[in-house]
Amino acid sequence: MRLMTTVDTLYYPRPSITDLFSHIFLNLFITGVHEHNSKLIYGWIRAMGEEIGWQSYLLPGLLIYYHPIVALNISGIVWVEYLIHTIIVQFMSCWISAYFYGWITIKCKYFMIPPTMIHFIWNQINPRLLGSIYTNTSGWMIGQQWKINGVGLMGCFVYFIVAIIIII
Repeated sequence: MRLMTTVDTLYYPRPSITDLFSHIFLNLFITGVHEHNSKLIYGWIRAMGEEIGWQSYLLPGLLIYYHPIVALNISGIVWVEYLIHTIIVQFMSCWISAYFYGWITIKCKYFMIPPTMIHFIWNQINPRLLGSIYTNTSGWMIGQQWKINGVGLMGCFVYFIVAIIIII
């Protein structure tokens, strides 16, 4: 067992916390990770477009007819339809994360800068830290994307806890 640990650390040295911060923050201001986020301004515009669609147009219209919990569920399902090209686990992550983004939007009285900023920052940090579920490439953490990614199983778990806190 000790030999295996030595061999593992020899070939795969454990990154330090300094490596993590430099990997995320230095790269964050230089370029985006994916083609659709290759320039920070494009990532911002993309996040703004999604938030305008989901939170400024869809959510207020749904809130006219439905209770906020129902409206957030419908908004989450529509959001997932937009991102259907990814794997099934992302469905749950987007659905549950609609509580988080929608709650922020409602609390900010539909002022779009806070949810857009959070969405933009998430789109920049998530692939650097956890990898890209879209391209199946690793970030700072290495593992199977459907398990560790922020829009994978781990993201579902975290967003589920946040949704429970919001509902309570």
